[in-house]
Amino acid sequence: MNAQVVDLTLDDSPPRAGRHQAPSPEHREQKKQRQQLEQYIELDSSDDPGSEDSQHDSNEGPMHHPGVLEVNYDNWPDHDERCHGVIDSNALRREYPENYVWSCCNSDGDTEGCTKGEGPSIDEKYATSEGPSEDEDAEMWHPGELEVEYDDPTWDDWDEDCHGQIDTKTHRREYPEGFRWSCCNDDGTAEGCTPRR
Repeated sequence: MNAQVVDLTLDDSPPRAGRHQAPSPEHREQKKQRQQLEQYIELDSSDDPGSEDSQHDSNEGPMHHPGVLEVNYDNWPDHDERCHGVIDSNALRREYPENYVWSCCNSDGDTEGCTKGEGPSIDEKYATSEGPSEDEDAEMWHPGELEVEYDDPTWDDWDEDCHGQIDTKTHRREYPEGFRWSCCNDDGTAEGCTPRR
């Protein structure tokens, strides 16, 4: 029988200051191999009813993460905070936990807990606050500019020689549907696309 030796030690050195760095492909491969080995050992020990592991499994309780979900900016390459809102928000943690990393174990946000015991779920831990907050109940606004949408039906019969110039502050107020926000491409009547900080 050929045995393959695999180094399953993970580099647990602290991350550099600043933005969270995504785990390297080597780190992910080591983590995957470690999980496979742990599953194999767990299955192998379950065949022996007297083993310490099989007795431990029957008494195993819930697991949780004692840390916090930190943003993994590498998972948000196309997210423009000026248009789509702040990434570091409770709403996005609940909706896309896989794009965040637990500070306690450096695991993806949607992985099973790393510590024994009861703990709050992501929905409980990152619930919408009761009062106004930056992430969900804040005043919304458009950080872009209103630009003329010449193809809009508002301007079909508009002759700038007769009716005057389209691109004016007055027309932005009177005919907002004939303009588009540069930040989100919504028409001028749309509610804000970004929470005000």
